Amino acid sequence: GTLDLVVEDNQGKLVLIDIKTSNQVSFDYHLQLNAYKFAYEEETKRAKHYYKLGEEGLVYLPDGFNFSIEVASKVYAEILNEIKRMNYLILGDRAIVSKRRKVWLTFKLKVKRIYFKSPFGYLHGIGVDTL
Repeated sequence: GTLDLVVEDNQGKLVLIDIKTSNQVSFDYHLQLNAYKFAYEEETKRAKHYYKLGEEGLVYLPDGFNFSIEVASKVYAEILNEIKRMNYLILGDRAIVSKRRKVWLTFKLKVKRIYFKSPFGYLHGIGVDTL
């Protein structure tokens, strides 16, 4: 089966709807819906893991390229955060990052590079994530 609808109830909770076409009701349907919810959460974790791996690989790219790719990575990670803030209700609305937020993310990365004179905000192998 596939998930048919993702909606928000009156209390703001995520509701997953799987429309069944059979003439019977099975008590196992809740297992399938819980699996959908679990899949949403697991895919989010997996995406964050891949973002982290991608950032670690940026050091192998030439300076002219790695900054742009790091900015794009941060923006896409922010889109993922927005999807989570939307409680995964992405079928009706689009998760976007404002232009202002994109500029702020770019500025933070640039300041890290200037201040630490090193790409990716690292100084002697110590990750800096506080700007």
